Amino acid sequence: MMMTKSDLVMGAYDEMRISGLTVKPSSEDIVLAIKRLDNMMADWQNKGLCLEYNKTVNYGKQRFS
Repeated sequence: MMMTKSDLVMGAYDEMRISGLTVKPSSEDIVLAIKRLDNMMADWQNKGLCLEYNKTVNYGKQRFS
Protein backbone atom coordinates (compact mmCIF):
# COMPACT_ATOMS: atom_id res chain seq x y z
CA MET A 1 0.00 0.00 0.00
CA MET A 2 1.31 3.42 -0.97
CA MET A 3 1.30 6.03 1.78
CA THR A 4 1.01 9.72 1.05
CA LYS A 5 2.71 12.50 2.99
CA SER A 6 -0.68 13.36 4.47
CA ASP A 7 -1.06 9.75 5.64
CA LEU A 8 2.31 9.93 7.41
CA VAL A 9 1.46 13.25 9.06
CA MET A 10 -2.01 12.15 10.16
CA GLY A 11 -0.56 8.93 11.57
CA ALA A 12 1.94 10.93 13.61
CA TYR A 13 -0.80 13.25 14.87
CA ASP A 14 -2.92 10.21 15.78
CA GLU A 15 -0.08 8.82 17.89
CA MET A 16 0.41 12.16 19.63
CA ARG A 17 -3.32 12.39 20.29
CA ILE A 18 -3.24 8.96 21.96
CA SER A 19 -0.57 10.36 24.28
CA GLY A 20 -2.70 13.46 24.92
CA LEU A 21 -0.25 15.79 23.21
CA THR A 22 -2.51 17.22 20.52
CA VAL A 23 -6.07 17.60 19.29
CA LYS A 24 -7.37 17.25 15.73
CA PRO A 25 -4.86 19.08 13.51
CA SER A 26 -5.97 21.99 11.32
CA SER A 27 -5.07 22.15 7.62
CA GLU A 28 -2.34 24.65 8.56
CA ASP A 29 -0.90 22.12 11.05
CA ILE A 30 -0.78 19.50 8.30
CA VAL A 31 0.94 21.83 5.82
CA LEU A 32 3.51 22.79 8.46
CA ALA A 33 4.16 19.13 9.28
CA ILE A 34 4.69 18.31 5.58
CA LYS A 35 7.11 21.24 5.28
CA ARG A 36 9.04 19.85 8.24
CA LEU A 37 8.99 16.36 6.70
CA ASP A 38 10.35 17.79 3.44
CA ASN A 39 13.11 19.61 5.33
CA MET A 40 14.04 16.50 7.32
CA MET A 41 14.22 14.36 4.19
CA ALA A 42 16.32 16.99 2.36
CA ASP A 43 18.72 17.07 5.32
CA TRP A 44 19.06 13.30 5.25
CA GLN A 45 19.66 13.34 1.48
CA ASN A 46 22.34 16.03 1.97
CA LYS A 47 24.04 13.68 4.43
CA GLY A 48 24.32 11.05 1.72
CA LEU A 49 21.30 8.85 2.46
CA CYS A 50 19.75 7.49 -0.71
CA LEU A 51 16.02 7.97 -0.24
CA GLU A 52 13.11 7.66 -2.62
CA TYR A 53 11.32 10.83 -1.63
CA ASN A 54 9.74 13.51 -3.77
CA LYS A 55 9.81 17.01 -2.33
CA THR A 56 6.39 18.61 -2.29
CA VAL A 57 5.42 20.46 -5.46
CA ASN A 58 4.40 24.08 -4.75
CA TYR A 59 6.12 23.77 -1.39
CA GLY A 60 3.69 24.80 1.35
CA LYS A 61 0.96 26.08 -0.98
CA GLN A 62 -1.36 23.08 -0.95
CA ARG A 63 -4.40 22.93 1.29
CA PHE A 64 -5.77 19.82 2.94
CA SER A 65 -9.23 19.19 4.30
